[in-house]
Amino acid sequence: MEIDKAKKTIYQILLPINLNFPLDYYAQEQLEVGDFALVNFRGKEITGIVIKLLKQSAIAHNKIKTINRKLALPKLTKDNLKFIEFLA
Repeated sequence: MEIDKAKKTIYQILLPINLNFPLDYYAQEQLEVGDFALVNFRGKEITGIVIKLLKQSAIAHNKIKTINRKLALPKLTKDNLKFIEFLA
């Protein structure tokens, strides 16, 4: 199923890798801040956390990948997210 990327929400995903910033992804399903999601990064499937929802990105639409799927895990609380962002 192809998505219309120009009209979709952009999800900033924090990955457990050595980056000081989140990466932008699209999704075929609705996600919320604190949700866990599987994404492709450099040829590997990695679990990440949605930390922000955006209407626009500085990245070109055709460069933004799509989230593989939302994981059926309890989402993180705001306090958990603040702590993770502090450590990142």
